[in-house]
Amino acid sequence: DDVLLLPEDVREEVQDAELDLREGRTEQAERRLRAVLADRPSLLRARQSLALALRARGDLDGARAIATVSRQLDPDEPEVALLAAQLALEAGDLAAAVEEAREAARRAAKEGGPAFAAACVIRARAERQRGRPDRAARELRKALAAHPEDEELRVELAEALAAAGRGASAAGA
Repeated sequence: DDVLLLPEDVREEVQDAELDLREGRTEQAERRLRAVLADRPSLLRARQSLALALRARGDLDGARAIATVSRQLDPDEPEVALLAAQLALEAGDLAAAVEEAREAARRAAKEGGPAFAAACVIRARAERQRGRPDRAARELRKALAAHPEDEELRVELAEALAAAGRGASAAGA
């Protein structure tokens, strides 16, 4: 984690801002994070937290702008692509959500697990909203392979299969 290598005062400020965010003090979190980023503009964790703070107060455009710069600063980081995909989905930019989720899944594929599953789920939801339940089902199958104990994913897969006209497959999901 990039914060562990920072001076203690900067690390504490980021951690305090994240606590503010978790406890609903989004404006205070945003102020703290902007102050940290004024001195350390490429600090990924602070950028991610700022995007979350902006999202929490309803500024999806601002959050997406932060995520875009984060992607430019660290294009190989799957969590950055994952956040960008989620923000695009929430903003209704389905094409961007599909592309960002595809990129996040590609980056997380080596390790699999929750990050890969989350990327597949975001893409599935975007595909479903685009009227492509067949593609949504494909992505949900991948997510279930990476996270097989998730019952909610099974339900979502069954719904996607049913929407794709594959009711018999849905019954087995």
